[in-house]
Amino acid sequence: MQSLNQGGWVSSLNDVAVPKARLVCFCHEGGSADYFASWVEALRDDVEIVAVQLPGRADRANETPLDNVHDVVEELVNSESLPIDKPYLLFGHSLGATLAFETLTKLNELGLPMPKRIILSGRQAPSDVGDYFQKMAHLDDQDFFEDLVNDDCLSQWVLKAPEEVAKALPYIRADFQMLEDYIPSPIVQFNIPIEVFAGSRDSIPLGNLLEWQKASRHPVHVCVFKGAHGFIDEDRASVLNHIKELFNELIVSSAYA
Repeated sequence: MQSLNQGGWVSSLNDVAVPKARLVCFCHEGGSADYFASWVEALRDDVEIVAVQLPGRADRANETPLDNVHDVVEELVNSESLPIDKPYLLFGHSLGATLAFETLTKLNELGLPMPKRIILSGRQAPSDVGDYFQKMAHLDDQDFFEDLVNDDCLSQWVLKAPEEVAKALPYIRADFQMLEDYIPSPIVQFNIPIEVFAGSRDSIPLGNLLEWQKASRHPVHVCVFKGAHGFIDEDRASVLNHIKELFNELIVSSAYA
């Protein structure tokens, strides 16, 4: 598998020689695979953390950004680079949750190995048609850049490195276009548990997150963390502790399977 600086769809962040399990991560809009590098020390050392790197950013900066969820998933799965030969969990936040869920749908459609659980963070279910976030992709560069200051996931980056963000606008805009144009695949009831992560002050009503139940035969668990849409940074320690506990359960259950 590729290391973080070798390019390609999927990058390993900790290169575990013989992993007992993997966490496959999809980042929020405007994010890159290296966002998850800081998670390595907080999780188990026998769990490999891999992250999906979308075109247009970091080591794929010379590629054209994709602005359609289904195009991303099609190319990702067809690349055959997803490391699904070991027990694994899927994780995605915001746009990443949509990409993770549609990847799950595609894996199921193709009869490929499914994750033991999917963690959907900061994103409403496809059946919830509520409009909880500002539409920005149509704005000109000036207005788009200024509105990024109000985005919980990107505001700190905008404030700390505005010139860097200005150069990244093409792929950030493509990410927002994905969110705004997303047409969900038909809902399937998967035979895996869905874990929903939510922010206590996020725009999505907590009760509405139970809509995810339509996509699983197992009871859906909604876990609420402190913060708004960027709660995975605001309450990072709690988020990572919960993910670690999910892996503890997975690895123990696999040992006795």
